[in-house]
Amino acid sequence: MEAAAVNTNRKTSKPQFESNFDFQDISPSARLLFEIITRPSSHDIESALSSTRIPPTHDIVHEVLKLCYENATFAIAFFCWVGRTHKLTSYAWNLMVDLLGKNWMYEPMWDAVRTMKQEDMLLMATFVYVFGSYCMAGKFNEAIMSFYVMEKYGVQQDVVVVNSLLTAIYQEENQTTKAMEFFDKIKLKIPPNADTYAILLEG
Repeated sequence: MEAAAVNTNRKTSKPQFESNFDFQDISPSARLLFEIITRPSSHDIESALSSTRIPPTHDIVHEVLKLCYENATFAIAFFCWVGRTHKLTSYAWNLMVDLLGKNWMYEPMWDAVRTMKQEDMLLMATFVYVFGSYCMAGKFNEAIMSFYVMEKYGVQQDVVVVNSLLTAIYQEENQTTKAMEFFDKIKLKIPPNADTYAILLEG
């Protein structure tokens, strides 16, 4: 797996997080598809989804994925079902990267990143999701290594990305030293801007 550096300051339990969407606000079509993929008796999820004859429009796909942050396995099944017949958006891919990372499924997360590169859909935002997932899990070294492999994936390192990583590190408690170590190493290669110093001061 990429970014597999050893980190001695790890969290041993997954963070608890709410779905990224309010269930009451979703469309009836997305609600039905979500209920199907999370139904305990659904042994053949793809057949059950296809039987609804609901077209997986971009909006519906995004809605369902946003509901799946506590159901990563079901999200993968739904994502694969959609991908067999429809082109997935870069936003849908980014949601999957975020969802997988936040569920500590790092190998599949990097598989998704590699596929996005092959499909020419990889964005800076993708790595911002990767940073956030690693930092939430206390894997700060992995987050920093993810920054260093960005150019291998064809995504430019710039001050916006630096600021995003610093923000992700500072969002976790007692990580000022880790953030400053990264900043000291990168500041000559990528000069900081006003936002960088604001992040450092707030941290």
